Amino acid sequence: VEEFHPDQKVDVYSEFKEAYFELESVFSAMVDKLTDANPFAQVVLCGHSFGGALATMAGVRYACNRPMMRVSTYVFGSPRVGAENFRQLANSLSNLRIIRVEMKNDPTVD
Repeated sequence: VEEFHPDQKVDVYSEFKEAYFELESVFSAMVDKLTDANPFAQVVLCGHSFGGALATMAGVRYACNRPMMRVSTYVFGSPRVGAENFRQLANSLSNLRIIRVEMKNDPTVD
């Protein structure tokens, strides 16, 4: 577990952090271009398993960096991304909604 980002001092698992930050600049540039063209749009992210973990991180980062933008994240069978303080940050963002679906006894989500 390590710090997510200097702007968000919460703990996340390093494997997810490394993979996410390899993609963040491309992701943010594409979404910014789309939201600039459609300012009343809502950003919706979706992912399964490892992709769900990355979608969760992207949702938190995008919602933190753009507080006027509504962000929804739907993840299926996603492992936990980080520590309790990450969950608290995600839950504190009024412009972020995360729906996390998991199957009973799925070893991936624990």
